[in-house]
Amino acid sequence: MKTLFTFLISIMSLSIMAQSTFLKQYSYWDRAEANAVFEESDGYVVGLCADIGESGYLILLKTNFDGDSVWTKKFLLNRQSAYINDYAVDDARNKILIVPQFGGTENVFKFDNDWNLVYNGSLGLEFPYNIKILNDDNYLILSKSQDFYRAHKINSQTQEKIWSEDTLINEYNYSIGNILENETGGFIITTKNRGFEPTYIGSTIYGLNSAGQIISNYTFNQFVLGTTKFEDRNLLSLAYKDQNTTGYNAIITYQTDGTILDSTGITVQQTSYTQFIEDGNKKVMAGMLFEPGNNFFHTAIASFVNDENVWTKNHGDANSNTDKYYPSEIKKTSDGGYIIVGILTNNGSSLPYLLKTDSVGNIITLGISEKNYQYNWMIYPNPATDLVQISFDKKDQWEKVVIYNNLGTIVKEYTLPVHTDKFTLNAENFTSGVYFCGLINRSSKSPLNKMIIVR
Repeated sequence: MKTLFTFLISIMSLSIMAQSTFLKQYSYWDRAEANAVFEESDGYVVGLCADIGESGYLILLKTNFDGDSVWTKKFLLNRQSAYINDYAVDDARNKILIVPQFGGTENVFKFDNDWNLVYNGSLGLEFPYNIKILNDDNYLILSKSQDFYRAHKINSQTQEKIWSEDTLINEYNYSIGNILENETGGFIITTKNRGFEPTYIGSTIYGLNSAGQIISNYTFNQFVLGTTKFEDRNLLSLAYKDQNTTGYNAIITYQTDGTILDSTGITVQQTSYTQFIEDGNKKVMAGMLFEPGNNFFHTAIASFVNDENVWTKNHGDANSNTDKYYPSEIKKTSDGGYIIVGILTNNGSSLPYLLKTDSVGNIITLGISEKNYQYNWMIYPNPATDLVQISFDKKDQWEKVVIYNNLGTIVKEYTLPVHTDKFTLNAENFTSGVYFCGLINRSSKSPLNKMIIVR
């Protein structure tokens, strides 16, 4: 039997290899919606909002490069049914997350490079939706009041308003796509406009001056499903779907004055791509693939060069007509692959998922089943003082909880009750320090999770 030391050394050796590819789900919460993912030097951090009991929380979930849970941080919100609508990362690597909540309340969270909380509070805005870090290091935030959007410039140090512009966008605008700061200090804003079926208003590009006032606008008829994050200061790209044509998507490129440079269509039957990024000469898109006859919705990832489909890969074990994989964000990773965060919905429940692929959209199993998410489990809070909650994906999967000290010696064993996917551990008699927790049954053992007790 391997000692704990040998086990940890083997894990460290694996961590310096190429990143794994995987699809993993995280079923630790009553309802969860994951909308952001960040690549770190040793794994990923997923930003999500979850309902736990009667309360809503912002939750940060850290995983290693295999997608296994490492730690979580939980922050109480004012209400349930929240989500991360947008975020930004400044030059100091602070992360600013915009979290609207049901009923119009809001929180803005700011974290430092190590995910320590720097600021959590309200900016006094009704439903802030979008954030852009400006060239002067302040923020432009767009908020929604009833059916109107408003622009606000916020001081990044004091969180106070520098100015607010209350007459931004009319009632037909459904949501903001992107914000671009131009070289004159003004802003370009794209919108997805709302109409009534079967007529859709389309999308609009707004030009704002440096005080947030509209100085130009350009509307086109296509209904935008997804837009890029801006990488180029002079151009912007939009992915749209023609509402009257099944399975038709296109990538359309505009100059900031609204001039169309490229609007060649891409015919992809039964697929709606809602997220995409530009990767060199490729446009890589993520969306849902509809499987005719079964009503299954998988996650699709595809690459296009000069509007020609180079490859398309489908992932997600949708096994009923209620399974739907909704991708929320796609990013390129440092190893040349792609990471997608999203939500798997089924019969009213919603589970966060992470999908990591290689550079051509594949999951490479290396002889290990893709179902390795069967070992997903979590310890929280962590660090803890007295009570520790242990949650895992499936009931009746494990029989015992085993606690080791840092020398690999078993210090405590607990027999799990039947038909449970949660266990509460009373750590009152544990001294301060680092422990390792594992789950076992008659035929297998889980990977170990670190558990920190603080007095």
